[in-house]
Amino acid sequence: MLENGDLVSIVIPAYNTEQYIQPTIDSLKKQTYKNLQIIFVDDGSRDDTAKIIKKYQAEDSRVEYYYQENQGVSKARNFGLDKVNGKKLFFFDSDDTFENDLIESCVKFAITQNVDAVLYGYADKVSGKKENEHVFELHGSFRDDQIAKEVIPSFLGHSYEDVNEWLKGKKGLRTGKEHTALWRIMLDVETIKKNNLQFDASLSLGEDTKFINTYLLFAESIGVLERTLYYLTIREGSANVTSNGNPILMTKNKIKLIDARKQIDSMAIKGGINTNEFWQGTLIFSAVQLALRLSHNSKASSKENYDTYIEYLNNPDVQMAVKTFSPVVVVKAIPFYMLKWNMGKLLFHLCKMLPESVMNRF
Repeated sequence: MLENGDLVSIVIPAYNTEQYIQPTIDSLKKQTYKNLQIIFVDDGSRDDTAKIIKKYQAEDSRVEYYYQENQGVSKARNFGLDKVNGKKLFFFDSDDTFENDLIESCVKFAITQNVDAVLYGYADKVSGKKENEHVFELHGSFRDDQIAKEVIPSFLGHSYEDVNEWLKGKKGLRTGKEHTALWRIMLDVETIKKNNLQFDASLSLGEDTKFINTYLLFAESIGVLERTLYYLTIREGSANVTSNGNPILMTKNKIKLIDARKQIDSMAIKGGINTNEFWQGTLIFSAVQLALRLSHNSKASSKENYDTYIEYLNNPDVQMAVKTFSPVVVVKAIPFYMLKWNMGKLLFHLCKMLPESVMNRF
């Protein structure tokens, strides 16, 4: 049972963030909740990241600094997990900021609502002002089977119904979907350690998706604190920017995520839960999205882009999803019908003729 004042751990991977890490440290210093274990894992930084963290460590006995050769964020987080001693756990990024009472608010909320984990809101902060503030679709608290039925569908992907609702213009594709990043949740350490949860180091993007959905399968309770507490910094070199700007890498990661989601399905089936239906629409939508992005990718040859697209289309799970999906009859659904009619290759070449602005819709 969590009590106010119990030790709370924070794991922060850091890689070449000397220009951004000081505001993160300032946010940590200002936390109103004091019983903290602050774990920095330096993932082989080549700048002054280590120097800045060690200066903070010298000032604050709660700070722990560890170094590993550059192996990626997942291995850095797994390294940090092994050092965790607290009852609750946060994963923060080393270039973001957060409200002074983030941790205190989550701990108090968990106690008053009697929940193990807490989701909270986030936004971008530009020139001191909030932008793109998260709008909550989930409300209240969820326990046991409710989590699988009502929470996981918001995190795991899109169903066929989601895609059709988007095609009909009844909702945006992100409507009802939650960001899977670990910086927006307070996790229960006992749940993680009891089930030996770790990050999949084979994924360079989407590791959060696999971890958070696996966690939710084992979670006994989770509550939604409807306050904006965390602020994102989007910069060149971040994992999301790197992948989104590299359609080849994006495609490789999407293929790897298929297997990651299937692993979640296998775990869910053991508990009598069918999670497969929650994400099949993602495969369909990605087939159209990748045709647009790869056909306009100037960072690789036309052949490499085309071959990468065909690799995605030839994935057995993608082929089954395309075969099973029944698109609604609207003009917007033409690309999806082309996939069903085995015209994926033609779709790729037609997408070359579309203006790049169309990609923003996908």
